[in-house]
Amino acid sequence: MRKLGKYEVLDELSRDDFTTLYRARDTQMGREVALKVLSALGTQQPEFAKQFEESAKIAARLHHRRIVTVYD
Repeated sequence: MRKLGKYEVLDELSRDDFTTLYRARDTQMGREVALKVLSALGTQQPEFAKQFEESAKIAARLHHRRIVTVYD
């Protein structure tokens, strides 16, 4: 099983040039999560990395049953 920090990767769900989305388990909280990770190419694009972080911050402020909750 692959680990990324406190997350145990269960499956790869999708991938593009800049990100990979995984089904993972938060080992500290014991819950299944979606884990979106920047690729090497994504981290080399400062504007994309900044936009990725800003999108996460905006989503973290939203609360709706059809929007995933951002934990980390």
